[in-house]
Amino acid sequence: MKDLKHMSAIKRLNILMLYEADISSVQLVETVLSRDIFVLHKAVINSELIKNYSYYHMPLFIRSVDPEAVKLARKFVSESKPFVYYIDDNFWEIKGDTPLAKYYQHPIIRDGLKYIVGHASMVLCNSIQLADYIRERYTKRVSVVPPMFDFNLVEGVSSYDGEEIRIGFAGSSSRLKDINFLKNVIPEILEKYPSVVFEFAGVMPEGVQTSDRVRYFKPVSSYAEYISFQYSRGWKIGLAPLLGSESDCYKTNNKFREYSACYTAGIYSDSLSYKGSLIDNVNGLVCYSLTPQEWLLAISSLLDDTALRDRLAHTAHEFVKTHYDVNIISTAWHEALLTASNVPPKPESKIIPLVSFYKRFKWQLFLYKLRAEDVYKNRGGAGLLKHILIFLYRKIVGVHGKI
Repeated sequence: MKDLKHMSAIKRLNILMLYEADISSVQLVETVLSRDIFVLHKAVINSELIKNYSYYHMPLFIRSVDPEAVKLARKFVSESKPFVYYIDDNFWEIKGDTPLAKYYQHPIIRDGLKYIVGHASMVLCNSIQLADYIRERYTKRVSVVPPMFDFNLVEGVSSYDGEEIRIGFAGSSSRLKDINFLKNVIPEILEKYPSVVFEFAGVMPEGVQTSDRVRYFKPVSSYAEYISFQYSRGWKIGLAPLLGSESDCYKTNNKFREYSACYTAGIYSDSLSYKGSLIDNVNGLVCYSLTPQEWLLAISSLLDDTALRDRLAHTAHEFVKTHYDVNIISTAWHEALLTASNVPPKPESKIIPLVSFYKRFKWQLFLYKLRAEDVYKNRGGAGLLKHILIFLYRKIVGVHGKI
């Protein structure tokens, strides 16, 4: 009752959430800003928005750093209008040749990221390590806000409770490097434990074939649907391996919150991203390498000891309920955003020219090429041709679409 009275006494904040695509990061922040202490407005960043945005809403960029976002941020700077930038990954340290890595390595994106982070009234992130990284290099205006879990997403969802013991993992193709070693773990576990089933959503280790005991599920774009799916599968054990790249150290503890909220006992890599939440043998198990033998032992220990598995799952669930429930952490977000709303952005030290038409044209070609390469890799030549035809059709009939 006291918390409810406190919430009702808090001044409601008008927030204009700005984003490029409705990805899970956007959906997670939207969950927080949908509480009664906020008035939320959402908008995809485009040229029309730059002309017509409302002056009375405080802008909150979600990960956006493309030329349109920078143009809008520059407008806010020129008018001394406070704005906030939210970042949940270390974009500077994403290496490799994946589409995501190529995107964030592009000079236009690098320049845009430096500008928005450097001029924002406040940069928000969920990781202390990421906050320290940004403070040391770009701006002191950084605030750490807790990540969240919305337990409403699993209310009324039935969880599988049959004879199968399901071991799960969900992720995108960028996680292949983290899970490929499991191809040397799965056969031995399946042979030793007849009731075990492995389930992968969104990505599977290379060299592993689907069967009645190794299942693959297509990814879903809706975060709410994903959590409902994960809860319904009734995973007894959740896997969270990380190869240990530089960018991994700055990630948010998504896997810990999601597994724990779904009563799944998690096995995690030893990573700074879990510091402050994961305690080995208390609310999860920690592996210190990606050697198959270490993960075989960890998985086997949870399969052999049902009491241990249940204890870890329930302890972790209570931890997430206490520390990450969206109804609890929303006030911390409110305090950070309220503070930022009274801080003007850092003024221009010098006039930086807008990205020229030629550079913008090259940037658009880069995006088309990047997307086409990804489609060709995953769907082949026929899939790429179909993708291009759909894109051209949308352009001709005036339907907005991306290639």
